[in-house]
Amino acid sequence: MTGRRPLRFALFVLEAPRLALVLMAVSGLGGSSRPSFAAAFAAPQSLFILLAMFSWLDPDPYDAYRPLFAAGKLISAVCLGVWMLVAIPSLVGTASLNEVRFFIALSAVAAVAVYDLLSGLLVALSLLYNRSPVEAAEDLPTLVVDEVADEVGGS
Repeated sequence: MTGRRPLRFALFVLEAPRLALVLMAVSGLGGSSRPSFAAAFAAPQSLFILLAMFSWLDPDPYDAYRPLFAAGKLISAVCLGVWMLVAIPSLVGTASLNEVRFFIALSAVAAVAVYDLLSGLLVALSLLYNRSPVEAAEDLPTLVVDEVADEVGGS
C-alpha cells in the first residue's frame, strides 16, 4: 500500500491545476457575464480532487471508489473529445483572431481532455494490476491446516 502512495499524491497534486483549467475553459468560452455557469460546471469536477486527496491520505477505505474515479475520468475525456470535434469548428469560425482568451480556453479544454484520458487509463490499469490486499487474500488457496484447525476449534 505504501508503495502506491507517491502515485496517489501525484494524482492529487495534478488534480488542482486540472480544476483550474476547467474553470478557465468554462469562463473563457462562456464569457465573463456567466460566472455562475462556470461555478455550476466546475462544482461536480471538484469531486475528482477530493477523491484523489482522500485516496492519498487514507487509501484502504477509498480503494472501492477507484473504478468510479476511472470511469468518471474516461467519460469526461470522451465527452470533451466529442465536444471538441463537434463544436470547435463552428466556434473558431465565429471567433476573431484577436480573442486570445478564446484560444487559451480551447487549449485548456484540450489539456483537460488529454489529462483525463491519461489519468483515467492509469487508474484503470492500476485496477487490473494492483488489486487491494482484501481482493488478493480472497484468491489465496485455503490450507489444509487451516481447515483442520477450524474443525478442531483451534486457531
